[in-house]
Amino acid sequence: MPNIYYCQSGKRGWGMLRAVLSLEEGKSLLKLHAPQYVGQEFPTSAPDPAADFAILRIFDEEPNQEWRAGFYRFDADLTRFEASLQTCTAKLS
Repeated sequence: MPNIYYCQSGKRGWGMLRAVLSLEEGKSLLKLHAPQYVGQEFPTSAPDPAADFAILRIFDEEPNQEWRAGFYRFDADLTRFEASLQTCTAKLS
């Protein structure tokens, strides 16, 4: 099950777990935002160190042909991202 973390610029290296998603919810969220694959280790910063960002983690057991296991960074504003997250989880509930 993919996990979403919110990372805030004032808390370097820390990500707060925001949601545990079903695979369908994760795929829906990935369609709404263009994430950047950042590798197998949790990223500690964004290109802009003052920016907040969201992270999606896909576990080793979950990759498919479109998405590989590891971490994906979303550079979208967290308020907008939260609205998208709410939409994705409400649709599939």
